[in-house]
Amino acid sequence: MELNKEKIHYYQKNRGQLLMIDYVTSLEIGDYARGFKELNKNLWFFEIHWPEDPNMPASLQLECLTQLAALPILTMPDNIGKLMYIISASNLKFKKKVTPNYKKFDLETNIVSYKRGIASCNGSGYLDGELACSAEGGCDIVDL
Repeated sequence: MELNKEKIHYYQKNRGQLLMIDYVTSLEIGDYARGFKELNKNLWFFEIHWPEDPNMPASLQLECLTQLAALPILTMPDNIGKLMYIISASNLKFKKKVTPNYKKFDLETNIVSYKRGIASCNGSGYLDGELACSAEGGCDIVDL
């Protein structure tokens, strides 16, 4: 399954500047998601995060991974319309600076397990095919 922004909005409740995924290139419900965030110098965080050396803050890199990891769970028929919150993050690694010099931030996430509304997942972000960041974590699904 592929998701453009309109379809991402259907499943994912983040909007505007806090939606950190632009396109989902591949998604298997309950299993994995691949996608990207387009990068350009006009993004709000580049303008304010060290203007003399603009880069994406590590917390926003983690947010990209979290939002993408939530989609394989939020696309399950019983979970449509629900929210997912990050509840843990571990083994965080930030290996390459995410800057506006790159066209896009490629993302891939995997669901390791999903039981009783808790997902265990991992993810990685890439710039031109090179690993930029990786993390493991947990998310909790909630009803609105």
